[in-house]
Amino acid sequence: MKIVCPSCAADYRMSQDKIPEDGLLIRCPSCNHSFRAYGNGTTASVSDETSPAARGPDEKSVAPPPPPPLDLGDEFDKFGDFESIEFDESVSEISESGGSVDQSGSADVEAYGLTPPPPPPPPPLADDLNVAEGADEAVDDFDFSFGIKQPITENPKASGPLKDLFDDLDDLPAPKSNPQPQFEDLPTPISSTNPFDDLEDLPSPKMAGDSPIASSQLPPDLSSDQGLFAPEVDGSETTSSASDAPSAVSLDAPSSPQTGAVSAQDSKGSSRTLLWAIMGLLVLGGGGVAGMMMMEIGPFASSSSPAAKRKKTPKKINKPVVKTDPKKTDQTASKAPVVAMEKSPDASDGSESLKATTSGVTMAEIAGYRDGIAILESKKSQLEPKMTARLLNLYAFGSLDYPENTQWRRAGSKLLKGLDPTVKTQFPLAVLASRLADGDKSAAADIEAAVRKAPKNAALQSLLGHARLKSNKLDGAFNAFKRAYRLDKSQLSAQRHAGELALRLGRVQEALATMQALYDVAPGTPRVNIVLAEIENHRGDTSKAVALVTQTLTLKPPGRVRPQDRSDAFVLRARISMKQGNNEAAIGDLKSAVRVWPANSEALGLLSDEHIKNGRFDEAVNQLRALERAGAKSAETSIKIAQCYTQMSRHDRAFEALKDANKKYPHDANVLIELGAVHEAKEEFAEAKKKFEAAIKQDPDSGTARLRIAKLMVKQAKIDPAIEFLTKAAAEHPRDPLMQVGLGDLRVQMAGTVSSGNATLFDQAEGHYRAALNLDPGSLQARRGLLTTLIENRKAREAMAEIKRLQQRTDFYGVLDYELARTNQLLGQFKTALTHYETALKRDPDNVQYLKNAGLTHYAAKDLSAAETSFGRVVHLDTKNTTGFYHLGLIAFQTKRPDQAIQMFQKVLERDKQHHFARYWKGRALQELGGGRSDKTARAEYDMVAKAAKKQPKLKTELCDVFWRRGALMAKNFKEWNAAEKELTEFLKCDPKKAQAWYVRGQLRADLGKLNDAISDFDKAGRLDSGLGKAFANSAYVRMRKPKFDERKVQTLLKKAIRSDKTLARPNYILCNMVKEKNKAQAKRYCKTYLKLAPKGDNASEAQLLLRSL
Repeated sequence: MKIVCPSCAADYRMSQDKIPEDGLLIRCPSCNHSFRAYGNGTTASVSDETSPAARGPDEKSVAPPPPPPLDLGDEFDKFGDFESIEFDESVSEISESGGSVDQSGSADVEAYGLTPPPPPPPPPLADDLNVAEGADEAVDDFDFSFGIKQPITENPKASGPLKDLFDDLDDLPAPKSNPQPQFEDLPTPISSTNPFDDLEDLPSPKMAGDSPIASSQLPPDLSSDQGLFAPEVDGSETTSSASDAPSAVSLDAPSSPQTGAVSAQDSKGSSRTLLWAIMGLLVLGGGGVAGMMMMEIGPFASSSSPAAKRKKTPKKINKPVVKTDPKKTDQTASKAPVVAMEKSPDASDGSESLKATTSGVTMAEIAGYRDGIAILESKKSQLEPKMTARLLNLYAFGSLDYPENTQWRRAGSKLLKGLDPTVKTQFPLAVLASRLADGDKSAAADIEAAVRKAPKNAALQSLLGHARLKSNKLDGAFNAFKRAYRLDKSQLSAQRHAGELALRLGRVQEALATMQALYDVAPGTPRVNIVLAEIENHRGDTSKAVALVTQTLTLKPPGRVRPQDRSDAFVLRARISMKQGNNEAAIGDLKSAVRVWPANSEALGLLSDEHIKNGRFDEAVNQLRALERAGAKSAETSIKIAQCYTQMSRHDRAFEALKDANKKYPHDANVLIELGAVHEAKEEFAEAKKKFEAAIKQDPDSGTARLRIAKLMVKQAKIDPAIEFLTKAAAEHPRDPLMQVGLGDLRVQMAGTVSSGNATLFDQAEGHYRAALNLDPGSLQARRGLLTTLIENRKAREAMAEIKRLQQRTDFYGVLDYELARTNQLLGQFKTALTHYETALKRDPDNVQYLKNAGLTHYAAKDLSAAETSFGRVVHLDTKNTTGFYHLGLIAFQTKRPDQAIQMFQKVLERDKQHHFARYWKGRALQELGGGRSDKTARAEYDMVAKAAKKQPKLKTELCDVFWRRGALMAKNFKEWNAAEKELTEFLKCDPKKAQAWYVRGQLRADLGKLNDAISDFDKAGRLDSGLGKAFANSAYVRMRKPKFDERKVQTLLKKAIRSDKTLARPNYILCNMVKEKNKAQAKRYCKTYLKLAPKGDNASEAQLLLRSL
């Protein structure tokens, strides 16, 4: 069977019958990590507690120097009285190796110093480790051996001169012996012996050899300021000469296997005797090689010319480093385990390789807490109250900084319960920190009160940041962490949190400046490197980003980097590879990310998304199963597998995967949520709800489970109960942004069910999304929801502002071409919009949504040919797409193809009988065809549209024209004149500025004998359109029908009529008759004009007679 090391992911083959029921304790030859293997193929890391015993009682070893204890400030001693605390305004010096803090927000490659560091001196082994202790408890992610590798044990069967190779170490103290567990020798790893095998495409750094510093005693001055917060260099020390200085690390150095690793070529396992013999030859050969290197002969000859060697360089004064005798224990061994290196000068060949200085372990990373806790834990029973309080602080702040390490939280809780009340009173900071870490809800208020009393206490400000972070008060947490670091530059962890929060809040430049300053002080800190790499990748400097990631992945010892951080680094490098088109490298890094941290849902998603997007769910399952077989087992992996099975409608397999996951991870609420999702997919709604409720019981703060219940209600058409449920949940969990996001999603979904959308619902959705962002400005889900809502609600300028905010986020890897296209389309920037649609369609050429909106943009830009092409693709890909058919009908109508337009509109109506716009335009196309039958069919379509419009005010406004066209058709039949008058009245209510409608209704009223109403309509039409001569003429005609009328008024109207429309004949004839007595010449002119315009008109003979009489 295959056994996979949980630390370096090296895999081995082992006979299953060798593994007992309670598991087999194994030490990985590749990375010396200790873990327990079980018969079912699973593995579990264990604390490296057997290290001393594994060497044997007679062996001699060098105990590495103990790190100094965590020092949160001398304020602890006097923290009993808040009022008495005095703030020391002095700022601790920054290590020379760290450089100065740069707040400028800009840095070049050299400013980062991007070369992997040499390993710092390892921290001490605990003397009182017990193999059996805590065997039944879940083991945390951290190896409390702190990455210490075991020295090579003496082989009793070995012979030869190498047998006494380490005899010169006899005078060193040996560690205490513990019952020695039996470690099974593993075969050589099948895939690799290097824990960084995933980095084989990158050159490994050349590391300078470090001599261990012996120290087996607790530092005598544990209250000093020489803490692990920041790397320090004692000003009294002097640096070594150039020959003793550690060599600069170059990323261009060729890769080399790790010291002490078993060769990958020795797959059959050579005998130990042969191995010792080989080592002897290597040692003897190494001396010769070293001589050749010193004399620069043979392959080690210098590439530079003699002249170049003689070239004088500026004199550089170096402070020599004091070498520590490994056989002595000195007080200087209690200082922070910091390894400071100088940048090497640029290579003489002009190479642009990146070179860097890295610090040792600091309190900006988990290893700092681990080291501080280890030294105090080893003497826990002998600690005085102050040191006990310090250990409690370490437990609390460590679990707050790294919540996944529940062992520290439990240990802190246990320690707090057993603490003497007087000690609690004397050290309130430790008590507050432990209470907060242990989930005491009242601790936050007490911390706020404490900070008000002692605002200049940096540790308290840092604790306040954690309290606010727990309650999702991101801005407040950011300010508190910044104050903590400003008050005390040793609060590196607070500065790290401030940088990460700045990035989460979208303040990229501030995050960059914060992390650059921290990098200058503690280069190589994993989280700092990753955040800086994310920013540099976002800014387009991928080479710098890759160098930062590489530095993180090559930090020594491997245990210094959390599995989560290593996994994140692999994911980031995979994203960079994907952006560069190197998918093979990306897949390799993603697999490494999952092997290192199987719970990395981002890596799992990226690995399987390509298969899922293309519908290859079985391939996705096979890939995930292969990762599981390689040891990358987690609840997240099982959930992803179940989701693939659900997509394939293989619900039985999905249930099988999730039930197995529920047994392995009984406390994971997400497994229960996914079980509910499978029931939901099978439409077993009652069972689904039970699973979601069980998830809430498992995790009372699970907003995801509450959202699933609400969506389940919506699926059952229980919209109002769903809104009521989420509203109540939002009131009960006012700091949970997911509740507001859920309410926003519901409003958007409701708006989508209303024809043409619903502005009120979109406004409500916008309010919910903004409320969610007030609670968590970093919520990508809320920001995407807000952007979609703004676009759908046609708020283009606000949508563009949201797009810019998303583009500034380094954790946003989505593409916004479609959103940019939609927004520019709304802004009327059709050319820009079409450019973005073109980009989106290159990525996904068959996306119906992209094609549809591209067609709408072409249509708005009056490019009917391109629009017709786009909509043709839409209906080809989606034969039920009414928008495509509708616009194809509009284009056909506008290009004088009414018969084709009728066909397109009919297809729309076949799919949606309530599509009133298609029905209206079908009527228009039928009228365009002409003929009595077409008019009758058009009238039937208009009748249905008018009936619906009278019930829907918005539709009436949008299709008001249907009343006008319907009234005009009715007016052709004298039997429908009264009905026609009503239709036109209805039309004029929604469109009172159409002069033609007033004129037509005036004609109807005149024919119906409503003379005054007719005169009023004609006059209104003339006022609205001064060019409508017939309106003036008809007003005059109707006035003349009265027994008494104002002759002067009539003449004025008739004159207006012929001035407005010179084609009108009858007004000229009437004026000829009216002025013949007073002005014969004018009358003569009117009669001649009439005969010219209407030589065969109804009054032609009378006009001729009248003209002769004049």
